[in-house]
Amino acid sequence: MDQPKAERALRLILLLVRNNRYSIDELANRIGTSQRTIYRYIDTIRTVGLDVRSDKEGLYFIPICALPQLYHYLGNRDDFWTQGLLKEHIRLRIDKYAFQLLLEEFPLSENDLDEDGEDHWILDGYIHRYEGVAGFILGMLDDVEILEGEGLKAFVRDRIIKNMERLQGMAG
Repeated sequence: MDQPKAERALRLILLLVRNNRYSIDELANRIGTSQRTIYRYIDTIRTVGLDVRSDKEGLYFIPICALPQLYHYLGNRDDFWTQGLLKEHIRLRIDKYAFQLLLEEFPLSENDLDEDGEDHWILDGYIHRYEGVAGFILGMLDDVEILEGEGLKAFVRDRIIKNMERLQGMAG
């Protein structure tokens, strides 16, 4: 399975475990693919052992009891696909440009985003390493504001200082 397909399948799993139930049509619209593809993804997800069910109205879901198994498959990853022992709560306020790039590069972050007024969103979640989210922030300094996450703020500040020192050394 290539990366875009795998990411769509993971987005489908995340939708189904969020204590929501969706029709095939709703899932196809949310994932951005055909109904037939959703059926194939559900078959694939079942093949790896996750319990995808449908209720009497034909709404699909993954029961809460399947979450430990899902955790085993996905590992301890954050929205930026990093793993580590750190677990720091962060809140970022991002503009429309950062929002679009975030969803394109890190589609799993969609579940941790909420609108915050016109053309702004709040990413509210946990990270397991600073490098992934810091790379995103440093590439979009004018478009992202760190609201919470003191360790992340310090990490980004240190990266900025080190790069400024390096740039000053190059100028001399």
